[in-house]
Formats: sequence, structure tokens, C-alpha cells
Amino acid sequence: MEGSEPEPDDVDMAGEIFDDYVFDEDGGEIICTLPNGLNVYYLAAASGEGLDEGPTDIVLHEENAEDGAAVVNGISCFYCHYEGQIFKPDEIRDHWETNEGAFGYPAGIAELVEETYIAADEFEALQEEDRARFLAAIADMGAPTSIDANGEPVWALGQDFREDMDLERVLGELGLTQAEFEQHLDDATDPEVLRVFGGMLTDGAVLAREEFLETASLAACDFGIADNSQCAADDPCGESGISCLDDQRCVTSADDPAAEGACVTSCDFDRDEDGIVDIECAGADCDDDDPAVGPHATEVCDGIDNDCDGRTDPDDSADASTWYLDDDGDGFGDEASPALACDHRGGRRCRRDDGVPGRSLVARTPQTRTSPSRHTPGANSPNS
Repeated sequence: MEGSEPEPDDVDMAGEIFDDYVFDEDGGEIICTLPNGLNVYYLAAASGEGLDEGPTDIVLHEENAEDGAAVVNGISCFYCHYEGQIFKPDEIRDHWETNEGAFGYPAGIAELVEETYIAADEFEALQEEDRARFLAAIADMGAPTSIDANGEPVWALGQDFREDMDLERVLGELGLTQAEFEQHLDDATDPEVLRVFGGMLTDGAVLAREEFLETASLAACDFGIADNSQCAADDPCGESGISCLDDQRCVTSADDPAAEGACVTSCDFDRDEDGIVDIECAGADCDDDDPAVGPHATEVCDGIDNDCDGRTDPDDSADASTWYLDDDGDGFGDEASPALACDHRGGRRCRRDDGVPGRSLVARTPQTRTSPSRHTPGANSPNS
């Protein structure tokens, strides 16, 4: 069947055969090239959901002792791909072509294999092209290209960040001079701040990075160098003792136990958990605090834009009333002029201008008076 499309029955049969041998991946690394030539790395589970770390029973980054040799999304990728694409030869097509007659698969499968797996030399050329583009982008940035993995700047900076902090680094990250730091310590009232930072004036003292991160927000509030709106004690976020800013929310254990107590922007979570992101975060939910409001909702007459289409109580709301023109103001509508609306709107949808003042719509099924003498003004007032 050289050069022809496989028959549907052949493909279906191939699927049945391949199902017995298909590789069922647990996840993988995705590499994309940015317009500037640099790379994006993404560690994902089989579902496509991002992973912070790869499972150590599957993959290891032995040089990353700080994280128990785990492959950490991003930073481990920079370490390994310090020169961009790592060349990996594809063996599937060569193996197929060498042993095609031994498999006994239905006709048409050869074409599918050839379409899926390009020739080895083509694949190698594409990888080399990616690598050259990456190194050229690094050179354009003025960064060195002749380095080893340990010299990769992102990895090196990450490792440096984890080191214990001396006084100079603590002062630098707090944005204080030593004199200012000493004065703030003299005025400090928080016992945890005094415990953690009080010993930093001793010669040779160091502070573990993790402890600094856990206490820096408290120190900033106690020293008076933080945004005051974050230092209110009325609504602290977790054990940090600070309050989140107006455009932030406090992560709870229900959101993410690992990040509990952190302040994050509202875009990091679907607050009402209706599956639709806030409209301010490029989503479509115009009220991310109310799960009943969103594009999935039905518009009703309640003064709210229920379905987030920019209209509040439109005429086509599910529970809109039928209104009728009452030209003479006697409380009875003209059945020839019905109109749907959520509320009484004077003069709306008038079919003619008869010069009668006070034209209005009444939400009532048209009625006919059998005798003028039996009509009492006000007896049939409009429904609301």
C-alpha cells in the first residue's frame, strides 16, 4: 500500500493491537521555544497538570540534594539544559524499518509509523537547530555559553539563594542599614522577631534561609517597613501574622495545604469554585465570590447580571413579566401591545403616539369591562 492512505478497518485493527503494547506514560517534560530563542520548561503529569516536582521513584536529579534529589519544575530543567536541547536519538523508526516484516501488523501501519516518526537524520538536524537557536539567544543576552551545568546562572542563583544568610545579606533583603536594623531591634516588640533576628549582631552569625522566609513578614511589620494594610492583626493570614492586600486572598488548607497561609493574587484561584475564572483574570466570571453567577447561570429579574453578559434584568430574563400599554390610565392594558420586561417602564414599546399623557405599561393580562358602572378606579391596580 505504498503511498496510499490506510483503510479505516486497518487503523481500527491497529488500535486494538497497539492497545496491548502502548506506552502508558506517567508524565513528562515539555520544552517550548520562545520567540527570543530561549526555552520554556514544564514538568507535567499524564493528564497535563503541572508538577512542582517529579516523582523520585521515576526520575532523579542527584545534584539537587536540597530537595532530596527530586527533579524540580523549572530549576532542574535549567540545570540539565544549560546548552539547550539535549540530543536524544529516536530509535523507533529505525527499529521498525529493520524489523517491519516481523511484526505482522495490518496493511497501512507502515505509513502511520513513517508519518509519526521522521527519519533519524531529520530528527537530529531539528534538535541541532533548536540547540543552536538557544545558544545564539544566550549569546545575544551577553551571558557566557561555555559553561557547565553548575555554572548555569538560574541554577547557580537558586543554589545561592538557599545558602544560610549572614548579616550583610539579611540587611540587603530587608533594605536596611546596620544602624537602622539595630534601632529596629531595640524598638521591636514581637518575641519571634527578637528570637530570630536578635542574634544576627553577633560576629559570624548566620540565619537559615527557610527561617528568614518564615519570619521576614513579621519583622517587616514589627520594624514598620511593611505596607501597613498588611500588618493589621484583625484578619491575619495563617501563622504569618500579616493580612493580605485588597487584591490578594489568603490560601487555606482547602485550597492548597502546602501553601496554607500565603497571600496570593485572586487570579491564582477560582474563589467561588464554579470552574470559571474571574473576568479580571481573563476569565468570564463577573462575580467570582458567588457560584450562582457566571456564564452558566440563567438570567432572572433580580437586579444582578446573572449570566455575565453585561446586561442586568434584560427583557428576555427567564421570569420577565408581560406588560401591556395602558393608554387611558384605567389600570387595564391593551392586549394588542404586549411587551416582556422585568419592571414597569413608562412608554416603552409604544406602537403609536396618540398624544395621551401618562402612557404606561401594566403587568396584567388584558381584561374587558362588561359595564362602565361596575368599574371602580383603582380596583384593578397594576401588579408589580
